[in-house]
Amino acid sequence: MRRLVGSTAFLLASASGAVSCPAEAETFLSCTFQDGAKYVQACIEGGNATYRYGPTGGVPELELSEPLESVAYEPWSGVGWIVWEELSFRNGDVTYSVSGSATRRPIDEDEALAGPNGSLAVWRGDVEWALIVCDEGSVDFPWSPAIYDAKREAGQCWGQAERMWSACEVN
Repeated sequence: MRRLVGSTAFLLASASGAVSCPAEAETFLSCTFQDGAKYVQACIEGGNATYRYGPTGGVPELELSEPLESVAYEPWSGVGWIVWEELSFRNGDVTYSVSGSATRRPIDEDEALAGPNGSLAVWRGDVEWALIVCDEGSVDFPWSPAIYDAKREAGQCWGQAERMWSACEVN
């Protein structure tokens, strides 16, 4: 179930200009645009993925929330040096796709991520209306398996060839 949610959430801006998800939430991606004037964030809050967009330091212009089990999510394939994931939210016939990427560095055993990047694509049907790239240095993309794990726990499996989630086959 998708729903539009009103909010008076206060957003924290760091020295780099990035905005943080609420303290009780996990960040999928957050960043600013237009030299810090606007922000986007996609957060994991309880069992939901939440999208917020608006003026930095202000009340969101748009806030959408959806259960993790049903939110559109394309996970990293697990291959290559670039970790890339996308989380999409629908509002009527408009889709807001938030994506993050970072380069894995085999410097230590933790394979720390370097150079996070992010963007917001706005689609109406099959037509891309806008592609907004996050301000350099404002991206928070910590990459976590939380959404993937929630979908797996709900009995869903990712089909890399089909690029979609479906019910897991039981043997």
